[in-house]
Amino acid sequence: MLAMPNATPTLFAIRAAHHAEATPVYDRVVFEFRGALPPMRLEYVPQLISDGSGMPVRLAGRAILLVQFSPALAHNDAGATAPGRMTPRLPLVREIAQAGDFAAV
Repeated sequence: MLAMPNATPTLFAIRAAHHAEATPVYDRVVFEFRGALPPMRLEYVPQLISDGSGMPVRLAGRAILLVQFSPALAHNDAGATAPGRMTPRLPLVREIAQAGDFAAV
């Protein structure tokens, strides 16, 4: 029997919530994938840049945390599998935006 190659993980949901009951309080963002959890890179950046155009992506808030998954996809043959922009307007997480879905990054 031939072994099937591992499929690239696909992002299919993003959720955000505020936890006022915790000490300290915090906002949580969850990225859900079909397949294995891909490696993740986290970095504060001065500006979010779109992978496709090289143009800045406007975001609400005072700080930008880049969350990058690779290898991973946010689309399939039918189109996008997760929202490209969300505005949860939580105390800490004001907005979430996709800056790229290219070359499995």
